Amino acid sequence: MILEPTLRWETNEDNQDKLVDEEKKPIYEPTVPFFKEKYQINNWEVHGLRFGVRGTASPLLRYFFKNTALDLREIKEMCLAVMRDTLNIIHEHLYT
Repeated sequence: MILEPTLRWETNEDNQDKLVDEEKKPIYEPTVPFFKEKYQINNWEVHGLRFGVRGTASPLLRYFFKNTALDLREIKEMCLAVMRDTLNIIHEHLYT
């Protein structure tokens, strides 16, 4: 899987989950042939995952976590990385 965690606070559209997923797929799907060759794995999926800016989990994100074979530790690591990177972005924005 190719996962692109995304926070979106510029807009409040109701269907942001779907919009993020649709936005990220055309960006990353062209990289699939490279990864197929590099890792000898033929079955790839691209997922744009929207995280809520106030720590909320969107419906598509909850569905994804519930229905994939990711280990709970991997899910926790991903969520922590998103939170850490978001705080770094906010810090850079406020103090530079």
